[in-house]
Amino acid sequence: MIRVLILDDGLVQREGIAKVVEDTQMMSVIGVAATPQEALSILKERPADVALVDLVLGDHPSGIEVGREMRRIRPELKVIIYTKRKGMVLAAEILWEKKTGEQPRLQGYVLTKNIFSSEHLKDIYDSILHTGR
Repeated sequence: MIRVLILDDGLVQREGIAKVVEDTQMMSVIGVAATPQEALSILKERPADVALVDLVLGDHPSGIEVGREMRRIRPELKVIIYTKRKGMVLAAEILWEKKTGEQPRLQGYVLTKNIFSSEHLKDIYDSILHTGR
């Protein structure tokens, strides 16, 4: 079973993503957090295989910064950033990390609309496991 941590400051989005994850029947939600501090606390207590992190977290640091901190705590964690914005800046930053080898790397990003398909979510995780990206 793939253990998933979800970080999103939006209640409806958090709950919706948690339901999609559970519907895969191959993943289980080990924690749902509204703030970076809450997510980091959960991660320190419970191991996760993948973290789904919203890019924009209100008044908190960006999902990219939080994802990096998560990887410092658990280097084996796969971090996937999701966003409503089809931003090249986000893609470029993640690809730059891969190219330069800066640690801790984030594994990728997905548009929010695609994360609401349990099959698409499973495909993303499988891709990360097989390619390391």
